Amino acid sequence: LKFSNILEHFFDNVDKSDEKYIRYLPLLLWWKITTIIPLRPFEFCAIEPNCLIYEGEEREKCYLKLPRLKIAKKKKKYLDKKQIVDKIRIPSNIESLINEYKDAIKDFNHTNRKTLISRLVYEKTNLGGSHNLKRDNSTFLTPDLASLINAFYSQIIKNIYGLTSTHLPPVGRKSK
Repeated sequence: LKFSNILEHFFDNVDKSDEKYIRYLPLLLWWKITTIIPLRPFEFCAIEPNCLIYEGEEREKCYLKLPRLKIAKKKKKYLDKKQIVDKIRIPSNIESLINEYKDAIKDFNHTNRKTLISRLVYEKTNLGGSHNLKRDNSTFLTPDLASLINAFYSQIIKNIYGLTSTHLPPVGRKSK
């Protein structure tokens, strides 16, 4: 809850023109989407840019297309009776947030990306660090998400809110 409150407070108070806003907007997306449906980090990172699906006469129903890995044949027999969700209806606030992210990164002209989250934007808004990874910038991967979470802890939670990992353990980890 502390992490959620800090994340919400940060985005309520940061100016949308601030580089920190666009830098950490993927974290807000990650947090909001995974509160509706649990996703593994690699599943969140693999969401495609054209992930919104509209249905209904006036496009009143919005769905999020989720990347799900295909199941090997030998494991399939165990999962025949289980439903694997690859599309979920989302509330308008998450739809708006996804569209807001897409609008915010338009200036970077990263149209050839394969994931919703732009790794190029992630690299260009890197505040105080450098990533010399020699790989294609078309996909945002799990290590990028982990790095973004760590940066949010060190640059925002620690520097702005004055909390350390003993006060607020990193999401998914035990406190030191």
